[in-house]
Amino acid sequence: MRGKLQEIATSPQPDTERSLAIEHFQNQFIRQLEVADEMYHDLKQSAKHMGYGRPAIIHHDRPVDDMSSLQDRMQVFHKLHNELSGEFSRFASYD
Repeated sequence: MRGKLQEIATSPQPDTERSLAIEHFQNQFIRQLEVADEMYHDLKQSAKHMGYGRPAIIHHDRPVDDMSSLQDRMQVFHKLHNELSGEFSRFASYD
């Protein structure tokens, strides 16, 4: 998706509305990567917790020892990713 966004962004003179949409998607992709990185980190910490009995790093805002919480976060992440993919596909199809 980021590659396609780059193509759209470098197309000849996008109008103001299109520029705002490009910026919106760029921000959403950046945030999605941040969340994916947090999830990856938390899943690694959860695996360490299972192996050693305690996580190496504790995040009070994102508990890694609660599998139910991790599963919920992953489901929300997948849902938001799918919604963003669909929204971007519709946007890109107008190119």
